[in-house]
Amino acid sequence: MGKKWISRKGNFFVSIFFELKKTLPDFKEFSLINPLIIKKILNEYSTFKVKIKWPNDLLIRSKKVCGILQELIQFEKRNFLIIGIGINTLHCPISKTFEATSLLECSNKLIDNSEILNNLKKNYETIFCNYKFNKKLLKKIL
Repeated sequence: MGKKWISRKGNFFVSIFFELKKTLPDFKEFSLINPLIIKKILNEYSTFKVKIKWPNDLLIRSKKVCGILQELIQFEKRNFLIIGIGINTLHCPISKTFEATSLLECSNKLIDNSEILNNLKKNYETIFCNYKFNKKLLKKIL
């Protein structure tokens, strides 16, 4: 894809890798689901409203706090999805192309990256467990 993370040590970075099966949302649905899940999580920490800059950035006070990359790969006739998530929890990168902020700046408290990871895991597990049961439930969750 040619994209790269620009951030400093101490921030939150994770790649989620899984096989896309018929019981899960498809690639396009995940491009909608991912920012909604992360927005929900970031709103728990920020004292300011989190907004989505579609399709893959999250902003607080018009400054980038999170970026999402999503890529579909095929291996042995099976589809796999890789979701890369980077959240500025402690620091924000210095960039000439966009203004950035961090959760620390927007909450005045240190954010535990493992807490974000657990919250993220819980949200994805909820979708994975319930999606095959009822697609409409996905809308209620988000």
